[in-house]
Order: sequence, then C-alpha cells, then structure tokens
Amino acid sequence: MYILYIRNIITYTSCLFLKGVISTVFVTLVVITSIYFYKRHNIHSRNLSLQPFRLDSQRISKSQNFGVEHFIFKDLYKATNNFDKKLGDGGSAEVFYDKLLDGREVAVKRLFKFGLNKEQLFLKEINILARTIHPNLILLYGCTSLKSRRALIVYEYVRNGSLDDHLHGDKATPNSRRQF
Repeated sequence: MYILYIRNIITYTSCLFLKGVISTVFVTLVVITSIYFYKRHNIHSRNLSLQPFRLDSQRISKSQNFGVEHFIFKDLYKATNNFDKKLGDGGSAEVFYDKLLDGREVAVKRLFKFGLNKEQLFLKEINILARTIHPNLILLYGCTSLKSRRALIVYEYVRNGSLDDHLHGDKATPNSRRQF
C-alpha cells in the first residue's frame, strides 16, 4: 500500500512536470511564431513603401525621362530668361512661365534645394503625374534629369491664375467655391 502510494505520487509529479514542459514549449512556440510574423510583416511593409522609389531611381538612371519629355536645364534657363517670369512659389518650389520653341506655353516648377527628400518627392511627383491623365489635372510635359544642376518639372500652362486665386483671391465669386 505504501509502495502504491509512492508510485501514485511519482506518477502525479511526473504528470505535472510533463504538463509544465508541454505548456512551456507551446507558449515558447507561440511567442516565437508571433515574433516571426510580426517582423516579416514589418519588413514586407517597409519594402513595399520603399520599392516604388527604388524602381523610380533605377528607371530614371536608365531612361532619364519616365516616359515624358526630357528637358535640358540650360535650355529651360534660357527660355525662361533666367527664370524672370515668376508665377508663384510654395513651400518647396517656385513656378515660372515659359514659351517653348515649339510654341507651347508651359509652367516650369523649380525645386528649392535638392536633397534626398526632395529627390524622392521629385521622383514620386513625376511618376504619378506621368501615369495620370484627367481633364481636371494639368498635363506633365516633362522634367530635367536628376544629374541636372536643378530639378525642374515642366507642366502645361493654364491661364487665369491658380486654384487659390479662384477660391480666395480677387477673382473668387460665391459660385466659384461651389464649382471647385
């Protein structure tokens, strides 16, 4: 009877130990699996957000034009008469009026300083606008290359001021706010 009692205690203790080991292994596997999927998801998300910029950088180094016309800085500099016909400016760029040799009137956007963030914005803007055609958006005619002294983007010129002028300026009317 005493031996049976000891055998029951050993069996009970062994079962508890075995349950503890199995539980610990299971919890460890769940934690390791969770960490693996969390890191995999974060790396995959980061790669997706960086991938278009990498593709654009590779594409501009190969073709230099994103499927749009490639302009030379010197030519635009001369055509804008040293950037003297300023249309306006914003937080990151100035816009100038120009008339190209083929007769097209254009707005030339000149970015202020060209660093890594500006380069990314330049590439993204060109990439998006080169693929977007809509009657309510101005056309992108082209750009200079990244190897140029300054980043310039050439747009279709639209007369009668900016959207801001129509909404908030002298030209604003009660109906213009509804139209936009």
